Amino acid sequence: MKKFLGIVIFIAVIIFAGWAYMNSGVPANPQPEPTVSPEVTVQPTPEEVVTPQPTPEEEKRLSAKGVYIGLADSNFIEIMINDKYVSAKLSPSLKASFDNLNIEEEDNVTIEYTLEKGVYEVHKISKN
Repeated sequence: MKKFLGIVIFIAVIIFAGWAYMNSGVPANPQPEPTVSPEVTVQPTPEEVVTPQPTPEEEKRLSAKGVYIGLADSNFIEIMINDKYVSAKLSPSLKASFDNLNIEEEDNVTIEYTLEKGVYEVHKISKN
């Protein structure tokens, strides 16, 4: 009878130990730690690229020297600045008086302009 009682206690201890292990928070089948993969930089598609809008500082009047190329139409002039052709809109006040300035093609000029939404707007032009 003592032998039978010893076996029952032994089985009870094993069952209790198994139950304690299962509830201890240690996973029965531990998962391996994930490995760190290299960072991937996603390039935006052309549709996602947003053209930056000019800041208020960029919208202030700027000055540049260049060569007057000529009138593109009644609203725009072409100027070569730093070996680049620039098409610039005439401000309403400059447009009204532009013919009286006597600026000829290939004249060296100085302009005062603003850059608003990617469009150059000339407010003042004079010969050098």
